[in-house]
Amino acid sequence: METKSCVIMLTPAMSKRLIALGICQQDCLKERLKKGIVVINAGTTNGYVAEAVLESIGYDIGPLKSRMIRGVILPPDSKVEKAENADIVIIDGKWEKDLTFEDVLDRISAGDIIIKGGNAVNPRTGDVGVLIGHPQGGTVGRVIRAAYGRRARILAPVGLEKRVDAPVTDIMELINDPEATGLRMGHLPGKAYTEIEAISDLTCADAVLVGGGGVMGAEGTCIFHVMGAPEDIEAVKELYAQLRKVENYSQN
Repeated sequence: METKSCVIMLTPAMSKRLIALGICQQDCLKERLKKGIVVINAGTTNGYVAEAVLESIGYDIGPLKSRMIRGVILPPDSKVEKAENADIVIIDGKWEKDLTFEDVLDRISAGDIIIKGGNAVNPRTGDVGVLIGHPQGGTVGRVIRAAYGRRARILAPVGLEKRVDAPVTDIMELINDPEATGLRMGHLPGKAYTEIEAISDLTCADAVLVGGGGVMGAEGTCIFHVMGAPEDIEAVKELYAQLRKVENYSQN
């Protein structure tokens, strides 16, 4: 069978949009959007995920997309304006704008979906780490309660710009040490959903991370070598053209 290839370069904003489109193709999510609970935790990647998910059921996220901030990392002396520590709660296909993750935590049942981003991903294992600033464990604590206590399904969209070499458990042991200071880290239940999974789900092509970096707004770019049948590579090129039009919020 003939195989072709191409190289695509994805800025963090483009990766977030790509991952969001891929997440929307998951059968488990489509099922719970019809009947069940879906929670999309606040976060910059999840702003894109929320936009795509809500659009799939007929809602427009509007300006909330760029204000879904939680634990955002900024350049020195920078500030985020109009940030909202907002979660998206969808019940039986309806966006419940007045509800938060905490409000529905005890209503979640087996198979309901929680979408939570991360700060560290090990590409070899798919393990995801989340930095924690809150002394009571923050959102990670609630996600663990839902995953292990109520058998919720966790989807973890995270771009490979956040890749780490060490096992997430080793990093946790390091920074969670009682003698350490600063941020802590929790291990997110479930496996990472990255650009590689998204490319496969959306185009049937296989992607390999081959490089990264950039300047003038392209910092954090990931470079992928993509391989597949001729029709798959054409689908990749069409998708890439669509991603190149993505807006790039300053906080992403």
